Amino acid sequence: LTCWSPSEMPSMPSICPRLASSSQSAMNVIIPPKRGDKGSSFNRLVSYISDRDDKPKDDDLVSAAPRQNASRTKKAMFDRLVDYADRNDGDNRAVVITDVFPDGRQRLISGGISCETNCFSWETSAAEMNMVAAQSRRCQDPVYHFILSWRENELPTDAQIFECAEHCIRQLGMEGHQYVTAIHQDTDNTHCHVAVNRVNPITYKAAALWNDADTLQKNCRVLERKYGFIQDNGSWQWGVNDQLVRAPFRYGSAPQGTVPLQVYSNTESLYHYAVREVREKISELIESREITWRQIHLALHERG
Repeated sequence: LTCWSPSEMPSMPSICPRLASSSQSAMNVIIPPKRGDKGSSFNRLVSYISDRDDKPKDDDLVSAAPRQNASRTKKAMFDRLVDYADRNDGDNRAVVITDVFPDGRQRLISGGISCETNCFSWETSAAEMNMVAAQSRRCQDPVYHFILSWRENELPTDAQIFECAEHCIRQLGMEGHQYVTAIHQDTDNTHCHVAVNRVNPITYKAAALWNDADTLQKNCRVLERKYGFIQDNGSWQWGVNDQLVRAPFRYGSAPQGTVPLQVYSNTESLYHYAVREVREKISELIESREITWRQIHLALHERG
């Protein structure tokens, strides 16, 4: 499980249609990049993805620039993000509540997609978060959005996915904050989108998320062990006496420009494909000290 933050954008994997990993991990945590001017975190990204169909349009595949036709108002951010999370196309979709918990959480099916929220209802969740966020004059970035993704060979249950999302929210210091989670299974990798209101619904103070990526990375290791997912050695790994320790630095960052291209063109970059499919195999061959040029050529040929 690997975590990416805005400060680590050069090595952030693509979001759709394939949630790539930087190594052979079972699960990824992705924090989409924020605006550099401290403005709305998702004005550029959400304005692009909120009006997408499940399949990319032809012109999307050749453009690395986001669309600018959606509203840029603070109020619209939660609306567009929730619409995208549950693939809302503007039509009325049946919402079927499947579970209700004593703490106010509810799980439901919206348009065939499994969702969870601690708001009063899924239909009003965006409006509820907008109203709470409006109570904080200082917080200009109320939406906190991250993605959990599992590898193709991992089949977590809906309950496990929701529990992982809740765990991450708590560890980020936002327990009790409004959130919505939606599970997407329309790609090779099962993944979920989590949107959290940084503004506390009781105190109206915004959560400080300094070092959030590092916090999530640590908890990725914990969740992998708890649920029996394949463990990955990301920036943190298990050391002696079952203590989490920082992993030694191994690889450099991706070339500049590969991340925006992936996010906005809906296509995985050649760099990240090579990292995901080739790097580990080549590293194994090099470490064996019996490597030949023929083996390298075969390894590259097998992976395209």
